[in-house]
Amino acid sequence: MSSDITHHSAALSSATIARFDRELAKYPDDQKQSAVMACLAIVQQEKGFVSADSERAIAAHLDMAPMAVHEVSTFYNMYNLNPWASTRSMCAPTCLANCAMDKVRLNMCAKSLA
Repeated sequence: MSSDITHHSAALSSATIARFDRELAKYPDDQKQSAVMACLAIVQQEKGFVSADSERAIAAHLDMAPMAVHEVSTFYNMYNLNPWASTRSMCAPTCLANCAMDKVRLNMCAKSLA
């Protein structure tokens, strides 16, 4: 393991690395990069989002270029790349639902006054 890999892996807990290794065991040694989506999901589950440091740590662990991991994390919309992204995706539908209810209430009031 190079010092670069050690440096980036320090951003991840030993439990996270163990989960990565369980995913890696599912693939042949020459296809480790196939576990990239599982590793991204693990990081997001544990941290709430996938940071650039996490992408670099995953890349180092899977012997991939960091840009290749970043391409996967930005291609799929299931990965939150910012800590606020998970909150935004949950709050937006709630706000829209509240606005819709306000319109329904206004319509009901207008009909009752007519």
